[in-house]
Amino acid sequence: MKKQIKLIKLFLMIFIVISLISCKNVVNSVKGKTYANEQSASIVAFKGKIAYIMMGGMDIGEVELAAKYKNKLVYVKENIDYYYIFILEGNTLYGRYMPLYQIGYMGGIKNIEIDDSFIPLKLVK
Repeated sequence: MKKQIKLIKLFLMIFIVISLISCKNVVNSVKGKTYANEQSASIVAFKGKIAYIMMGGMDIGEVELAAKYKNKLVYVKENIDYYYIFILEGNTLYGRYMPLYQIGYMGGIKNIEIDDSFIPLKLVK
């Protein structure tokens, strides 16, 4: 009986830890949300691992999640050489596009930092 209780407690603890980790997932943080910047004619709407993007007035369309790291997301569209990078900070999403070689030159997604080339997009309510 005591072994069963210990197993149940262990299972519940593992379930809680997994639940907490999945809640911190950046994909879950943006899921179902839309971010926009009227001045730059940019908008991003997230639906799970798919996002709809319009950047700088250009309709990119649907893109798929390629990678994530902490608060950073990378999306890619088939047959396009550019990757769409998004960094979430609070209610602001910073976005830009860059070629794969540039991401590699920077040492990967973990080393990408927000600079003047990123467009700040505010959460649309």
